[in-house]
Amino acid sequence: MIKILLFGKDGQLGSELQNYLSDAFELISLSRDSYNYCGNLEDTKGLTDSIKKINPDIVINAAAYTQVDKAEIEFEKNYKVNHLAPQAIASELAGTDKLLIHYSTDYIFNGTGTLPWKENDNKDPLNEYGKAKLLGETEIKQSLCKYLILRPSWVYSSGKNNFLTSIIKLARERDSLDVIDDQIGVPTSSDFVSAITLRLIKLYANDIKSNTMINQCYNIAPKGEASWFDIAVEIVKQLKILKMETKLLSENIKRVKTKDYMQSAKRPYNSRLNTMKVRALLSEDFATWKRDIKMTLKKINSIHGA
Repeated sequence: MIKILLFGKDGQLGSELQNYLSDAFELISLSRDSYNYCGNLEDTKGLTDSIKKINPDIVINAAAYTQVDKAEIEFEKNYKVNHLAPQAIASELAGTDKLLIHYSTDYIFNGTGTLPWKENDNKDPLNEYGKAKLLGETEIKQSLCKYLILRPSWVYSSGKNNFLTSIIKLARERDSLDVIDDQIGVPTSSDFVSAITLRLIKLYANDIKSNTMINQCYNIAPKGEASWFDIAVEIVKQLKILKMETKLLSENIKRVKTKDYMQSAKRPYNSRLNTMKVRALLSEDFATWKRDIKMTLKKINSIHGA
């Protein structure tokens, strides 16, 4: 059975990956506070020691420093986790048959224009978070390890703190809300990312296209595009349909511009991702982001009730 080492088990992506991978593979999941092995991405020697001891066939790095605004001042932590940790993991795997699966971000692009970004388009991150993530990507590519770099955008989940859970909370507390409407991207659930990851691992494990699919970057996101405003409206709409608690009405969600919203880090206006490459590899189309939102809200409702 294929042995997988997962870093970042407690994150919103790592938590979901465990649900998708634990039945099909021998899965060892580590968090920052794991006891027997090191899962702390600020400890690069500990990470490489864990890889040596566990000797996995696949390493999945689902851990990241994702506090975009704090990254503008917490330089050292941001770069340790998003740049130096991927570098150390990739260097440890270089020259072996082990595969590294690493998650990047749409924030490596500068957000100009309106066309969806292709994997090999020019990289020009606007903030420290994006710069560190891009350096992490670059180190992996230069390490000569076998890798897959997956780039989702605007990740959310049924748990943890993210845009979707924040809107649910605010919809219960407020009767009006201001949301940015001039940043356009694709909200992507951790369920979606985990399902695609599982598909890619099975493809790789079965030697189907394995030689041509590795050492590649793949944009992964549902179909469609939306602003943060559009997403908030859809969330509130689905909350009403599911009869989940809310005092906020869709018509009381107001549009605001990025320039009027105080954020330390610059955000790209265009975070659309072209997913043609991964869809061709998997020979399938993707569901829309609205369906993804709906399924995640149903999951929350089934766990916590209305």
